[in-house]
Amino acid sequence: MNNGNKRTFKGIIFDFDGTLVDSMPLWQEIDRIFLAERGIDVPQELGTMIAGFSFTETARYFKKTFALKESVEDIKAQWKTMSQSLYPLHVKLKPGCREVLEVLRRTGFTMAIGSSNNKDVIEELLEREGLLSHFLSVKTSCDVGRGKPYPDLFLSLSREMQLDPGEICIVDDIIEGIRAGKRAGMKTVAVYDAGYGKRKLLEKEADRYIISLYELPPWLGAGPFTP
Repeated sequence: MNNGNKRTFKGIIFDFDGTLVDSMPLWQEIDRIFLAERGIDVPQELGTMIAGFSFTETARYFKKTFALKESVEDIKAQWKTMSQSLYPLHVKLKPGCREVLEVLRRTGFTMAIGSSNNKDVIEELLEREGLLSHFLSVKTSCDVGRGKPYPDLFLSLSREMQLDPGEICIVDDIIEGIRAGKRAGMKTVAVYDAGYGKRKLLEKEADRYIISLYELPPWLGAGPFTP
């Protein structure tokens, strides 16, 4: 694995769910509740099939796969309502998230969020935690049309950040995000998430694999960091 190119990075694009917040179990529960209300059991392979999809792409997949009568927009609206009510109760920042973001902001990195989640859900949580102002932009795959592993989202953010792809590091917890970053010409850091089972693949394909967010600042050249 590479060591971080000391202070050659100027920007960082973070995924959100599973990377900055511990929310993946909640989304599994939302899927379970949503499908159970329609008398459908969650297929074992569902998480793998929709990994990296945008909110819209996921809704389209659900509508087609489960022959749902609701429109794609109605499905998305229901998920948004469910997540907005459940996130404040069940979703917490990952250990080190607040401290690490503060260090990276003070060090001068331009930071953005590139996620598959709903933008309002992301911004509401970040605002509640007092962290929204740390990010130049919060953008989702729905804003660009295609989710990860396509590079569209990260390239769009690169233009908004006014940085070349080579000056940006992607931080994500799933292989689709790492591959999207690679396709965009960016460095990649994979973050451990307890609910994700592809550690060996992440270790192989990412420029760096970290167990804790506390490992990120030193690798990025932000100096030693002690929690």
